[in-house]
Amino acid sequence: MGDVLEFDLDSHQWKILYKEKTDREEPERRSNCSMVELDGNLWVFGGTNGTHTLNDMWKFSLADKKWKSVESKDTPEVSFL
Repeated sequence: MGDVLEFDLDSHQWKILYKEKTDREEPERRSNCSMVELDGNLWVFGGTNGTHTLNDMWKFSLADKKWKSVESKDTPEVSFL
């Protein structure tokens, strides 16, 4: 996924929340994914790595600054127009 940054609307400055590391469990870099913040977590689904369509889901804890892969029993089929 790469680095995770936060933009402060008051100061108009970026802050790095998470620096990408290849020795930890984390999602691969992607674009065109869906992302939402809910209850202190960023939820990321799908997207593309530039070559393949991704159909995975990840959760990033804003408190712990850690990624976790989330298994789904009923994953929707992903396509791009």
